[in-house]
Amino acid sequence: MSTATKPAPDSTMFTHVDYVDQVTILNPMAIVLDGLDEAVIGITSDEKPVLVYGMEKCIETVMKTNDMKYNDAYEWLEYNSFHTYYGDYSPIFINEDSDDYADMNYADMGCGYRMSQSCPGSNPNA
Repeated sequence: MSTATKPAPDSTMFTHVDYVDQVTILNPMAIVLDGLDEAVIGITSDEKPVLVYGMEKCIETVMKTNDMKYNDAYEWLEYNSFHTYYGDYSPIFINEDSDDYADMNYADMGCGYRMSQSCPGSNPNA
């Protein structure tokens, strides 16, 4: 496991679009789920990073775009995304409402960066 620590917060805010753009540059084989860009909360710090999605953000997005109730959206995502293996570059889903989320060691989990922190190898001023 990596012993790296969380990067220091940066004054530059990255959005879900920045993370999707960054991961497709760093790992063109990473899976990007259609319609769930708003639910991206970061990328992993691996050599070949993948996207990290917030489960609650996924549910909210599916509820909004498909006019579904919470339980229906959750069941749909559970079957179609949360437990689906797309290959070596499958995305990771994190329950951002968990008590453990705020205290987790992102490096040890393989999950690199929150939305308020810069992407690895990126230059936000480029």
